[in-house]
Amino acid sequence: MNFTDQELVARYLAGDKPSFDMLVARYLKLVYSVMLHYTKNAEDAEDLTQDAFVKVLKHLRRYDSAQAFKPWLMRIAKNHALDWLKKKKPVSMSELDPETQDMILNELPDPAPLQDAQLETIERARVLTVAMGELNPEQQKVLFLRYMKDFSFKEIAEELGELMNTAKSRHQRALIALKKILLKKPQLSEK
Repeated sequence: MNFTDQELVARYLAGDKPSFDMLVARYLKLVYSVMLHYTKNAEDAEDLTQDAFVKVLKHLRRYDSAQAFKPWLMRIAKNHALDWLKKKKPVSMSELDPETQDMILNELPDPAPLQDAQLETIERARVLTVAMGELNPEQQKVLFLRYMKDFSFKEIAEELGELMNTAKSRHQRALIALKKILLKKPQLSEK
């Protein structure tokens, strides 16, 4: 059965632990992509992704089910990434009080090895992040707004203070530049 995010939260809070696993599976790639954007490092992004889901789990009772879950989750993830950037180090389990450590360890699903598809997605995200780093800041911003923030071209135009056709043109030029970078540097896909 395909539950909504709100239903999965309610089921988890009612004691159905696998419901949280379903939320994690649903948003893992998106949260990881956000973390990779901020950290520019796959290992740090993986750590921050896990930390973000720990924060979500810790604050799940505060979630207002009248609101959409995805923006709430993404706000937590983004804030966590920004906090990390300020500190330049992720929060470690040893820094948490023992009660919080116990709660987290008891609530988190058993770590399972990443499946091939997840590893491939993570590798693609790493390659794209490296290539995006070679774009100029204007191109980076347009692509970030379009694909990470899921902005429409109208919203991008408003954010940049430009006409919508200008935003579309900037987006197209950014995609062309990104494609050229990816084609010129096949070594990006090698670790």
